[in-house]
Amino acid sequence: SSGGGGVILLTAGTYPISTTLNMKSNVVLRGVSKDEVIIESTVKGTDSNAYSIYFDGVSGAGIENITHFYRVDGCDIIDKETLNNGDYDRQIYSNDPCGITNIVVGAIGMSKTTSNSWVDNCNILESGSHAIRLRGNNCTVSRSYIDRSYNKGPGGRGYFDITGNYNLVVGNTVKRIRHLAIQLGARYNVVYNNLLWVDVNFHDDDAGENLIEKNTITTPSWHGWDIIATGAADYHRPPGVNNIIFNNTTNHRQTGESLYGIEGKIYTVLGFSKVEDTGKSAPSCITFFPMSAN
Repeated sequence: SSGGGGVILLTAGTYPISTTLNMKSNVVLRGVSKDEVIIESTVKGTDSNAYSIYFDGVSGAGIENITHFYRVDGCDIIDKETLNNGDYDRQIYSNDPCGITNIVVGAIGMSKTTSNSWVDNCNILESGSHAIRLRGNNCTVSRSYIDRSYNKGPGGRGYFDITGNYNLVVGNTVKRIRHLAIQLGARYNVVYNNLLWVDVNFHDDDAGENLIEKNTITTPSWHGWDIIATGAADYHRPPGVNNIIFNNTTNHRQTGESLYGIEGKIYTVLGFSKVEDTGKSAPSCITFFPMSAN
């Protein structure tokens, strides 16, 4: 970084880490293949501000083509393998599995002072807590496979957590975490063309103007929230205004119910757990987020 930046290319293998790997500006950490390059984390922490890989105060930094795996010996994540496997299961959405209290560790975090950085084409598997915490601005998470978290209970754990501005989340698969949460002042973020086994939750006082478009959102039968949800009024602040939910394909808790998924209709969030059709006409180009066919 001090020499102007560049690429660190990781050859095939498993790279164990027991302390946080801190990214640097203008440095890209790239694997030769995401299935052959595994960063195996045993970082310990007791709150959601501990991470395996952390972007703090950096710009132009990226992680590409790697697998992050959080290793916890002697304890399995409580989850179900299929989308349609019984009713809501409170045990899945709990904390401290096996009585272990020091694995509240996020996989990848980006601080408020991080900008123009990215995660691309990675596997993020079995996080201790948050899979992604995206607090920075003008950052991208793309083409990545995100699955499972040990801690996904109350108190803000186990999220794909978006609290920054002008960030793009595109082309990812996200499974078996608590929420894809947009909150705490998040504004002008785009969540586009992802496959989600989890709700999109305007969780606690986002600033509005976020776009949720062209995602396939299929919540499991054992997931407890609506396709588009909010935090509870008792202990969260209300969502912001002018959030746009448009042209998503949805299946609510495997009932076949297409909540807020009618093509061409523009939905928004009005208060707690209240999603409504705005009645406004769709743009003539049938998208709020034009992308090149190439």
